[in-house]
Amino acid sequence: MKFIFICLFYLMGASLTYADYKAVLSCGMYGNHINILACFSDTELKLTNRGNTRVYKIYNISQLGTEYSDGLHISLSEKFTIIAQNSHDTLILGINIFDESGNQVYQEEMGTWGIIKVGN
Repeated sequence: MKFIFICLFYLMGASLTYADYKAVLSCGMYGNHINILACFSDTELKLTNRGNTRVYKIYNISQLGTEYSDGLHISLSEKFTIIAQNSHDTLILGINIFDESGNQVYQEEMGTWGIIKVGN
């Protein structure tokens, strides 16, 4: 009985968490996202989020969030830092940051070897 209660409590708590900000990271051309992995074949992304810092490479960058047609959606805490470098010679690496109300608060794009660095 205790095990069921603990699992239920954990699941309820997990469903109540929400992000203070959301980043949408894109890699594409002409304003269209193609595939986030393409921009990180020879570079990495460094994320500080919820007090933890991790480096993501092409083989684990999809762990950051869920990729949709507009890009990789990443949930962010109130305090975060993202550093990302584009390694693709044609595609553009872009980022849009949205607050909890869905308002865009930041936008940037970078070409080959350009670095996006954003935080609060």
